[in-house]
Amino acid sequence: MKNCQCVRVNRSRGVILACVLLFVSSSAFAVKNYFKISESEMKMLPKFCKTGFGRYKMEGQNWLNHLCPGLNALNHAKLGDGNSKKYPLERAIDHFNYTLGHTDSTFFHSFIYLQRGKAYELGGNTAKALTDYQHALQLKPKNISVHIALIDAYIKLGDLDNARELVNQGLKIKPNSKSLLRRKKKID
Repeated sequence: MKNCQCVRVNRSRGVILACVLLFVSSSAFAVKNYFKISESEMKMLPKFCKTGFGRYKMEGQNWLNHLCPGLNALNHAKLGDGNSKKYPLERAIDHFNYTLGHTDSTFFHSFIYLQRGKAYELGGNTAKALTDYQHALQLKPKNISVHIALIDAYIKLGDLDNARELVNQGLKIKPNSKSLLRRKKKID
């Protein structure tokens, strides 16, 4: 009889322990809402995420509401490793896809392609990253940030001829670019 009470007590302790563990660890399974951007996260985003888009009116421009959460998710992915970056990368790509699919503004397209390319590259999909970087470069051929992203992707792939060609194109646009000069030194 005494053993039965012991078993009941141990069972109830086990149930309580399981409930406590579930409650405490439930935060580990929480899904981040990238639309809710904290003050510290905001500091890592471009100025327009905090101040707005100036001459671009938000009315009827719902795609703009997805750009900053996409950038926020990409920042989370950059800080993560392994499985912890999978979810934010997927969300970043989803936000960038939404933005690209709902705007005719080519002003933002180059920037969005560049960011989505970074997300693809971070996730290991270099082929899609290259495609996005090339789209961004077609839209803004003088954007050195796009050149650098594309050069780095080519270097990772071992395609030094294309990397070298892009470095030289970039140096024609911005001859004193330290970033381009460093890459030129690296591939020569």
